[in-house]
Amino acid sequence: MAWREDATITKLKVRDLTVTSGATDALATATRFKLGASALELATSATFTFTAGASNVAEVLITPVNSAGTTIARVLPLTVYLSDAATGVGLTGTSASGTVQAKAASGTDVGVLTAKKALAVHTLASGLYTLEITATGKTGYYVCVMLPGGLLVVSRVMTSADYGA
Repeated sequence: MAWREDATITKLKVRDLTVTSGATDALATATRFKLGASALELATSATFTFTAGASNVAEVLITPVNSAGTTIARVLPLTVYLSDAATGVGLTGTSASGTVQAKAASGTDVGVLTAKKALAVHTLASGLYTLEITATGKTGYYVCVMLPGGLLVVSRVMTSADYGA
């Protein structure tokens, strides 16, 4: 049987799966698994919505989405951090002057990884998390999110307009 690269399989039952490759590494990917009667969607990206909050406060709504761009509406563990690099490599060298935390009733901070720079968080059951950054210098951070499974998503650079007056 010949295999077509553009083939779509809508339903597949597999008892045992072995992935082998020849000269190159094989890559198996999936964005939705069905386990029994339950389906588990995987976050493949995230969107960022910036809103100016109170004085010197920026609110960043982080929305994990699936491959179709639909919000993953369940509690997800995320790692959120601030970087100076568009690639998301490394933590910022400039700590926020104030808090870096979940906006009230907008997600849960599970732990501080690096003060005023990096957090372990949980989204709300709706899949949303709002990061609140207080920085009197209105620093141009890149907000970085490590999704479950290790995929890194980096926002655009923040501007002074993202902070409240």
